[in-house]
Amino acid sequence: MAISQQPFEIKKTTGSVAGTTEQNGLSITSIAPNPAENGEELIVSYTDENSPRINLEVLDLLGRVVAKQSLSGSSGGEADIPTRTLNAGAYIIRMNDGVSTVTKRVEIIR
Repeated sequence: MAISQQPFEIKKTTGSVAGTTEQNGLSITSIAPNPAENGEELIVSYTDENSPRINLEVLDLLGRVVAKQSLSGSSGGEADIPTRTLNAGAYIIRMNDGVSTVTKRVEIIR
């Protein structure tokens, strides 16, 4: 069965938020809701001091990329990740800006 990759809707924000998962200026400041019910959108808030381009990926626990998006033009913002095509279970959100990589675990429930 082929894995479909869903696009993300990017919402730029201003200001800063204290980071919870941070490495060398790249930070996932929050993911909500977590856990998310299947069909809800995950909202990933992030900041980055290194690069105007960030790659965001959703991985299953086997390391397979099930969705990805390139974020650009901002030192921070939000990415909305649709969950309607994801099965219930645990996933990893991975962000990379070319300098640093950060990850955070999320749960999708029914």
